[in-house]
Amino acid sequence: MHGNDFALLESISAAATGVLVMAEGLERAELDRSRITRQEISRLLLVAADAVGCLSSRVRTAMAELDVRAWLLTAERLRAGGATESDARWFAIQSLAPTTVGWLELYTSETILPVVEREQG
Repeated sequence: MHGNDFALLESISAAATGVLVMAEGLERAELDRSRITRQEISRLLLVAADAVGCLSSRVRTAMAELDVRAWLLTAERLRAGGATESDARWFAIQSLAPTTVGWLELYTSETILPVVEREQG
């Protein structure tokens, strides 16, 4: 695995974890009313989505559970604004970010990433 992939995975993990921390305990209506929180969560989601989009095809293949398509669609909808943005943000908070954090924890703590790294070495 390239060093760039490791940096991207760290960025994804940090951004997705930041989303979870900021959104913890928030109801959707509360989030919709809080412009600053909404903007920061959207910014973090875009950081994660952009990093996911830059991952090498080898990492994407090795980490098939990382839903690249959903991340890219989320970014597209966040950038579109309006109701689409709100729905995409809420979906990412409720499903995409926590699932991604969980898979990244598994992949980095288990043997999957070291195996990919050995294959490339």
